[in-house]
Amino acid sequence: MEWRRQGRAGPLRSIAIVDQSPVRQYLYPEFILFQHLFEAHGIKAVIAAPEDLSHRDNALWCGEQRIDLIYNRLTDFYFQLPESKMLRAAYLAGEVVVTPSPRVHALLANKHNLSLLTDETTLRKWRVANDLTSTLLTGIPGTLLLTPPNAQQRLSQRHLPIRQPHPAL
Repeated sequence: MEWRRQGRAGPLRSIAIVDQSPVRQYLYPEFILFQHLFEAHGIKAVIAAPEDLSHRDNALWCGEQRIDLIYNRLTDFYFQLPESKMLRAAYLAGEVVVTPSPRVHALLANKHNLSLLTDETTLRKWRVANDLTSTLLTGIPGTLLLTPPNAQQRLSQRHLPIRQPHPAL
């Protein structure tokens, strides 16, 4: 889906699963599983850290493997860290497809948006329909941003629920 959304029509030939220190990640076994799955379908797949990537010849590379698509597992969603420099350059030049893309993250996954979607004043200012406002306010737990000026107050006010063990346990 992302392949076509980001303007690609030809076949997908290579994927890089990218995360910080991938071998040390909890989900590393899953990375390997998907690497094998992609390769079983004729798609070259590598598991890499961002510093393993290079940007040259109008493409993104991992060693000698040209990369068509990045499955982004980084928490540096907007490629702002120095080690993400090559990835950022290739993405901005349209030379690699990234999923989830920085744009998709900003629109759909950025948790900061929850603070806006649970602020009735903001929703009213945006003229969100009453029924949708009600759905948002009742369906999403109230979310407040933690900032340096309010951190101490917010942390002292938090309520940690006591979790009951699951009945099956």
